[in-house]
Amino acid sequence: MEGAILAGGSGRRMGGLAKGLLPFEGAPLIRTIASRMAARCNRVSLIVASDKQAEEFAMLKLPTRLDFLPGSGPLSALHSALTGAEEPLVWVSACDMPFVSPQAASWMAGRLAESGANAVVPFVHGRLHPLQAVYRSDCSVYTRECIDRGERRMMKLLEAIRPLVAEESELKEVGIDLSFVTNINTPEDYDRIVPGYRMG
Repeated sequence: MEGAILAGGSGRRMGGLAKGLLPFEGAPLIRTIASRMAARCNRVSLIVASDKQAEEFAMLKLPTRLDFLPGSGPLSALHSALTGAEEPLVWVSACDMPFVSPQAASWMAGRLAESGANAVVPFVHGRLHPLQAVYRSDCSVYTRECIDRGERRMMKLLEAIRPLVAEESELKEVGIDLSFVTNINTPEDYDRIVPGYRMG
């Protein structure tokens, strides 16, 4: 399995700040995410929207690829992650998810291998989390089909690939902390999630 961190967003709700560079546990958030993903992945790559973003993240020294269609949302970034994969399974994470869980990823990868499904996507707190999930790399066929039809919504991809859904009850039963789907969208989220450090 390999990891892909989707970092091409504009950070509009964060006032234009690159969320992946926010301090978390003494390092840029993306470094923390990549370190945790490396515990289960042979390689962890970064997907960015522009050469400018690639320069911003260069000090992280992660393999970096450009989004297939910059500015087109996470579906296009996921397509880049899957087409550039060297392993059959890809653990995908958004760049604003500080509590990524190697335990959760390993469990999802195991379910994926057993089931023959195209992906395993967690359903936690009443909704699906396709940006903290494990996909087969050959799902790139479906991401490309969606893009070619002009679709940009992740839910349209999920309708096409019919993933195995990891229910909240299943995750709890095997002892997985549900915080692994937590993400940081706003300065208020960051202030709440990172005690002692206030933005603004």
